[in-house]
Amino acid sequence: MISKKTLRFILKYFFFTLIFFMLCAFQTSFWTVLIDFLPAPQLWLIFLVFIFLKWPNYSAIFYAYLLGYILTLFSMMPLKMSWLSVLGIFGFVWIFKNRIHSSSLFLFAILCGACSLFYSVLYIAISSYLEANKTSFLFFDRILQAGITFLVSLIVYSALDSLDRLFVTQETWASDAKDLNSHLGDV
Repeated sequence: MISKKTLRFILKYFFFTLIFFMLCAFQTSFWTVLIDFLPAPQLWLIFLVFIFLKWPNYSAIFYAYLLGYILTLFSMMPLKMSWLSVLGIFGFVWIFKNRIHSSSLFLFAILCGACSLFYSVLYIAISSYLEANKTSFLFFDRILQAGITFLVSLIVYSALDSLDRLFVTQETWASDAKDLNSHLGDV
């Protein structure tokens, strides 16, 4: 029988994955119909930054690779580009996570804007090295997208944080992971 803690742990992954699907769908399909004159905010990036900041590193990186695969379903991004970008973003956020110990909304928004710019540079660099058709630079478009990502992250953070606290607190992550591992070890 699955314990309540393990069930909460599994449901948290399920609901967060479902929300990631919805954010990707909104960004890639719905935004272009509603507001076609502005670049879409990188909602998937906001989601990843939240996961990297709030979840333990071992859970966040493996979950992010799943999300990187899901991201390829909504874009023309090759899997190698997605996974390398996710790993680069994780490293970027990890540096700030270990140096700045704050969970304020404004700091989160600044980090999302900075990650958006970092992702653009990283993606262009990886693309120029790995792909035959290199990604174009589009300076103003990428700056505008980072600004919009900054603004939208203020709203998305509140929703994600509420959902995160609904399932489990940070202190119970370690015990839930141990419960899950012990349960899966019995199977």
